Amino acid sequence: MSSSRPIWRGRPVKKVTATVVLCVLAAAGCGQSSTKQQNTLRPSGHIARDDFHIFNAFFWVAVAVGVGVTLATLFAAIKFRSRPGNENPVQTHGNTVLEISWTILPALILMVMAVFTVKMIWDQAAKPKGALEITVTGKQWWWEFQYTNVDSSHQVITANELHIPQGVPVWFTLKSDNVIHSFWIPSLAGKKDVMPGRFNHFQLIADKNLATDGHPKEFFGQCVEYCGLSHADMRNRTFVETKHDFDNWYKTQLKPWTPAQFATFATFNKTYQCSSCHYIQGLGADGKYDAKADADVQSGKATVINVGPNLTHLGDRTSFGGASFDLTLDNLTQWVWDAPRHGTGDFGKYNECPKRGKGGTTGVGTPCLVGMPSFKNDPDHPMSKELAGQIAQFLLDTKTKASG
Repeated sequence: MSSSRPIWRGRPVKKVTATVVLCVLAAAGCGQSSTKQQNTLRPSGHIARDDFHIFNAFFWVAVAVGVGVTLATLFAAIKFRSRPGNENPVQTHGNTVLEISWTILPALILMVMAVFTVKMIWDQAAKPKGALEITVTGKQWWWEFQYTNVDSSHQVITANELHIPQGVPVWFTLKSDNVIHSFWIPSLAGKKDVMPGRFNHFQLIADKNLATDGHPKEFFGQCVEYCGLSHADMRNRTFVETKHDFDNWYKTQLKPWTPAQFATFATFNKTYQCSSCHYIQGLGADGKYDAKADADVQSGKATVINVGPNLTHLGDRTSFGGASFDLTLDNLTQWVWDAPRHGTGDFGKYNECPKRGKGGTTGVGTPCLVGMPSFKNDPDHPMSKELAGQIAQFLLDTKTKASG
């Protein structure tokens, strides 16, 4: 005969509680530094601060209601508890005043909250005057940023890392070329869905005096809509700079490679077809600089269709692989050589397509729909680690020097 006794009865409650607390603390300490720095409670932008203020107001209203309900429940439980002489408290069947009160009061609270919420939504949905315009495209699994209006004939295309001037409004146009993502930089602005087949917009204004010349302020963000196996590694970094530093950065990003760099790139691009997935600014069909093609892209007359990030100035960034890895020679060498097994983790999730040469992905350079293939195990042209290191060093040497 089974017992109806609760399974937790008789167990050491204190030990169970202590175990749960320790597990929670251990889990809380497992986050990486970039994750810990994603903090909505420390706003550093106009939009993030508006969100924080309205959250604070709602939070304290909820606290007041929660405390009131808890105290009323405790009062009723103590006052009307079963005890000698009061085994059967007087039963009541409705109280018109109380019922009307707890119906009207929450409605009034919600109405007041709605007024401020709707106003904030409308304010944030309006495109600010004189805004820096950036088109954000959600890829698998990285972010592409396209600066479209700094001047009339030039635009910069970069990946995973934003550079914005402090105190200047930024207007984002969000789109996806695959599945639904969600773009979020917690300390600077709220999150916004990035959807295929439509455009979403939001604005961001970083606080003034966050940075000084030569010392930008870095903020971390990520995709917050599950978008596939590498969703957790689809991150981004934002560098808030002085206007002077931003202008210098922008000018450097417009510079194409030198003839010598194009020639070096051609030596391994011919075999491994890097440019079939990655955009290289001004790269012509002959492997040399094509001024007209470059001008058409920069002016917006030509569209860049690329599976992987722009490699032209990879060396100017601080991270790669969805902004998940620090840009170091060792990390980049491992990535170029065998991206699906980069580092100590199993990064097979970056390479979901079949092995090259099978399943319709024949030939060296045929782009996987997601992620970098393994050149270490390429069936036709296996890459040595030494060559991977040379390619990684070449990409790091694309770092430019700021002008002015």
